[in-house]
Amino acid sequence: MSASAAPRLLWSWAGLPNVLLVVLPLAALSIQMRYRIPSRYVSGVLPWIGVALSALSLLFFLNRLMAHSGVGGLRTTAERFERWSFGASLVSFVLAFMAPAWLGSPGLFPILLWGAVGTASAALLVYACRVTATALSGSLTSSFRWLERATLLLVLVFVGHGAVTLVNGALDFSAPIEAKAQVVAIEGVEVDLGRFVAVSWADLRSWRAEGIERIFLLERERRRMWPGQAVLVSVHPGALGIPWVSRVIRDDEVYFRQILEVAPTATAPLKHLITFYLERQRWEDATAVAVEYLKRYPDDYGYIGDIAARLAAARRTKETLALLESFEKVIEERPSYPEVQQQLHQLRQQLGQPELVATPTRSAL
Repeated sequence: MSASAAPRLLWSWAGLPNVLLVVLPLAALSIQMRYRIPSRYVSGVLPWIGVALSALSLLFFLNRLMAHSGVGGLRTTAERFERWSFGASLVSFVLAFMAPAWLGSPGLFPILLWGAVGTASAALLVYACRVTATALSGSLTSSFRWLERATLLLVLVFVGHGAVTLVNGALDFSAPIEAKAQVVAIEGVEVDLGRFVAVSWADLRSWRAEGIERIFLLERERRRMWPGQAVLVSVHPGALGIPWVSRVIRDDEVYFRQILEVAPTATAPLKHLITFYLERQRWEDATAVAVEYLKRYPDDYGYIGDIAARLAAARRTKETLALLESFEKVIEERPSYPEVQQQLHQLRQQLGQPELVATPTRSAL
């Protein structure tokens, strides 16, 4: 055996190609679900990737036997494997009905039964391979190798797409932009990539143009999503200029306003809505909702004071002043709040309105 042939033989018989066939597609799928590029085609390709992997495993098995075994040796090895597999299947089948009664453990029945079915299936598969490999002519080897390469190309394209997705997403350090969208449909499939993997995706009304965007869903997103729901999509520009999605969450603005339409006097939706606007630095919207809250609940000075403090900390002086002035108007006929007057005077001074600072208001008298 030549020095160059030894590594190839070790590579083949160590099972490394089969290991990579499981690891690489799973890694590519994991990457594509982490750095999600909207596409209507990847989800349609997934079932074919599973079929291609199953076919490749069979083709690797056949080609390796044909390359390193003569027809006689192949037949002898396969026949021996068939006999042992059928024997093990028969023993497992018998034990599946007898062992639970002997041991008093009903849970053994499905385990042993599936073991019998699995070993019998393996024996039948090897039998089919043996008959195919020995009954046809030598040109079958060449045909199998071309089929193996064509199938491998499909898998490599999928893995390559995962590599591009990784570079595009992992090297993109820009801040995301939240886009509004609506869930049109949610679907999923179970793909065999060496092990069964459940994959879900959602069709969203496009935020870029008229049409539909399809993206993969994480499990936690899938549990909290339904068709017709308004959502916010965090979109990144991508290091390679390919937009990708990092997060899909409920659009709380739409959600809480719908609650307020049903229960207009509820306080919690108003507070959540104010927090939603503050977190996204939508200062004017936050101030408008805070003023609306103030008109309904003027005695909740503590909460309004907290909102004014957050606006002031963000150096939104005009919004803070507008909120406190609204508060002052509401409480003109109520006991005075000296701390409000103090904040108003300080903010007016920051805005360059010393004449207002020097003029005391009625509630300050």
